[in-house]
Amino acid sequence: MKIDFNLLAERYFQESINLLGQLIKYRSVMDLSDPDYPFGSENDQALDFILQTCNNIGLETYKDQEKYYGYADFGKSDKIFVVFCHLDVVNPGNFDEWIYDPFKLTEVEGKLYGRGTFDDKGPTVNNIMAVKYLKDHGFAGEYKIRLFFGVDEENENRCVKKYLQDFGQPDLGYVPDACFPYVFGEKHLAWINITGEENLDYAIKSGDTYNIIDAKATYEGSKIKLLQENLNKRGIINNNLNNSIEIFGKQAHAGLPNLGISPVMLLSEALKETKIKGNMIDFINSYLINNYDLKAIFGNLEDESGTLTFGLSIVDINQNNQRIALQIDIPATVDYQSEIITGFEKILKNFNLKIETHHFNKGFLFDQNHWMLKIMLDSFTEVTKDFNTLPCAIGGGTYAKEIDNAVAFGGALNLENLTLHGVNEWVYKEEYQKQLLIYTKALAEICSHKSK
Repeated sequence: MKIDFNLLAERYFQESINLLGQLIKYRSVMDLSDPDYPFGSENDQALDFILQTCNNIGLETYKDQEKYYGYADFGKSDKIFVVFCHLDVVNPGNFDEWIYDPFKLTEVEGKLYGRGTFDDKGPTVNNIMAVKYLKDHGFAGEYKIRLFFGVDEENENRCVKKYLQDFGQPDLGYVPDACFPYVFGEKHLAWINITGEENLDYAIKSGDTYNIIDAKATYEGSKIKLLQENLNKRGIINNNLNNSIEIFGKQAHAGLPNLGISPVMLLSEALKETKIKGNMIDFINSYLINNYDLKAIFGNLEDESGTLTFGLSIVDINQNNQRIALQIDIPATVDYQSEIITGFEKILKNFNLKIETHHFNKGFLFDQNHWMLKIMLDSFTEVTKDFNTLPCAIGGGTYAKEIDNAVAFGGALNLENLTLHGVNEWVYKEEYQKQLLIYTKALAEICSHKSK
């Protein structure tokens, strides 16, 4: 099927912008407070809205009775190609740090601002519009196209796990999340807790989500004046609240720690220099600071999927109990239990600390000779004329970790302007338009492919 890129860019793209503006209004951050909604009422409202939108354009829709997911179908084939989208977003953090309302689509100087413009409401909407274009133009393929909409991707993937339990693995699929041209591998992802118990005369709090390096930490306890003097001397932004200090870093995805600044790391250095001790702080200073690859613990761990990295996400240190949480992205061929857990345990016993796994997703490496990947690459290069950006492997994680025969495919046209999980999330309007063209062409060619 020949794709009319001009028609897509002129008419369908504006529809995509309009739909994105409506979808971003939903504050679809996980909320476990209401037993009637497993991931929060706003997530459920966003799901209902997007299913109604798909129904309005003539797709057949289904909503899980337990409100974990929904989907919309186009086509009649027995083979199913699933586009695994998610509607939930990470917490926007401190609203004061946002230039514009995170839950309102704002266009300024060629950029589209709003929580979810990049991850994952923007790519989701563009895939809906791609399917609408195919339907409007009488596309009949070898696969039924199913648009899956989950609402727990930013946490534990319970939505997609339940879908796979209910319907099994798809014949083929992709996840419109991460980057183009495609992601051929994902590292193992582990969310771990490191805990201890000792008597302290101070408390530190930062973060509440495993996959975000929070932008702020709060310290309450002794030597506040000395701490602030140290922070000021090093040019660290802070705020004295009389009985406590706020320390400010930079929010980022925990899978991309180099793009953020952990305020707890900054504080830990100040605590060390002002002689404030504690097992957890000593561990952070000894093994975590300036050591995002944890070589001081594991040596060099690397394979085709990349190197090991970690992000310090949650910190809850008080007078009796101490806990920090890390997201660790681990090369896909590394054995998690024998190499990672055992390695941590050997180090942590020296600090009277323990480790437990909160959540683990096994990584993978996809066959790069698969015909679908060639179509993805060709679609990307035809639209962008970019022959330099290469397929990659990533940390963090997408739904593809749960799926036997799918890879992540887009959002980002390159890795230079990643704003996911940070404040002031945005995407270039021009790149957002190219997204739509790439997805439409790729879906048409993949889903009309006759496998031998």
